[in-house]
Parts: sequence; structure tokens; C-alpha cells
Amino acid sequence: MFIPIALNGRVGNIYHPLSTELYILPLCTRQLELNLKFLSYVVTLPPMDLVSLALQASSNLRMRAMPSWLMDVDWAIRNLPGSHEHLHTLQLIDPASIKRLTHGIRTMTLQQLDHNIDMMHKLRLLRGRLEPSKFFLQFADTTKPSSQ
Repeated sequence: MFIPIALNGRVGNIYHPLSTELYILPLCTRQLELNLKFLSYVVTLPPMDLVSLALQASSNLRMRAMPSWLMDVDWAIRNLPGSHEHLHTLQLIDPASIKRLTHGIRTMTLQQLDHNIDMMHKLRLLRGRLEPSKFFLQFADTTKPSSQ
């Protein structure tokens, strides 16, 4: 029962520590990352490919403020908690910009989860905690006793 709740991106979710400790992002963020990975693939296709033509049609609909897949993706990005990101027009989108956008969304989501933990009274013992750093994890791996 707690996994579906933890995957939800609701503000005030008591399972946010589970999300941060297990590195399980909320479902809305995971779905958005999947859409952005697909978009990154589609923009590299030749212009006459059917999927690329469908993306062009979706972009044209978005430019006319009509419902389309790109408009839905942009709406999802803009409505993430604490989001200041948005999806650029199709002419400005390339795999590198999508990668930066995905990284920004992931970072913002993790910051939002930490902020929610800091603001919830029930989770006051977790406030200000530090996540293990890569340096600490490397040090922990080298200090294991060898089995002889």
C-alpha cells in the first residue's frame, strides 16, 4: 500500500523519506522523464519519418493552443511542485537541451522532497539530514574487512 502512495508526488506525503532514501522519484516525475526520453529520441529521427511528422503536427497544434502531446508534456513540466521549467518550441529542442531539462526536473524534484521533509512536523527528526556522498561510499567500500 505504501509504494503507490510514495510514488505519488503529493505535497505533505508522509512517505517522502522513503522516496529519498530509496531514490524512488514520484510517479509524475518518472512519467515525465519517460516522455522526455522519447522526445529526445524522436528529435533525432529524419524529418520524413512518420513519428517525426507526428511530432511536427503536435508542435503545430501546440502553437495554435490546441490540445496535443507536446502541450501535455509542457503542462506536466509547468505543474510539477516548485517547477520553473518549461518546454521550448520544437525548433529549439535538441537532445542536449532535453538532457538539461531532465536533469533540472530531477534535481528540482529531489529538492522539493527534501523541502517537504523539512516542513512536515511529523518528520522533524529527519530535518537537515545529509545524504551519503560518493566520497563516503567509496571510503566505506575500501574499509570492508577482507575474507581470508
